Order: sequence, then C-alpha cells, then structure tokens
Amino acid sequence: MPAPEFKTRDEWRLFVEAELASALPAGWKIESTHSIAGAAGSWEIVPITEQGGGADWWFGLEAPADWSHFIVFCGNSDAGPGGVHFFAPHARVIPRAGLALHPLHKILRWVFENHEPNVRGLS
Repeated sequence: MPAPEFKTRDEWRLFVEAELASALPAGWKIESTHSIAGAAGSWEIVPITEQGGGADWWFGLEAPADWSHFIVFCGNSDAGPGGVHFFAPHARVIPRAGLALHPLHKILRWVFENHEPNVRGLS
C-alpha cells in the first residue's frame, strides 16, 4: 500500500481529521488550533470533561507545510521554572512514508495508548 498522496491542503486536512477521529481515546475530542510558523496543520486532542486540579491535559499533533511527517507531542509538562526542557519537548515523529505500512489512525492510537498526555497549568 503506498503512502497517501494529497493534491490540496483541504484534502490533506480532511484526511488527518478523519484519521484522528478514528484514533481518539474514549472521552477525548479534537480541537483544531492555529498553525505555528511552518506548519500546515495543528491539532490538540483534549479530554471532553475537565480533569480537575487546575491542570490541562492534551496531546498535540502538528505537520509541516510539505506534509512529509507528523509530530505528536506527548509526555510534556510545564511544571517548574522555565528550564531548557521547555525547548526540547517529548514527541513522536511519524514519517508520511511510514503510512505505506500502517495507517495514521493506527499509529496515533498506539501513541495515545502508550504515552502520557501533556499537562499544562502546573506552574
């Protein structure tokens, strides 16, 4: 199976959002966010209800404008003083070529099941 090809940005976004919807953990939802510089798309996967304790739990998904890979941010925290770890976040990189072997939703589901979400609001 070849890696998916996209002719337009809208076609690509629809593909990503459908794959994300298939991978969502129970009790979580997708929120599209503003793309950062150089990113074609950016999404947050967040709990449907608040987790309590003032913390905000989430996974992040971003992809560059060339659609070459996806970056899933997971296991990061804003606890403590602004150390260097804030500028080297934990992430899983999924090359688009890898989608020839495994569908994106399957890879995302594995990440959601095997990694902790990010947490912010602790500092």
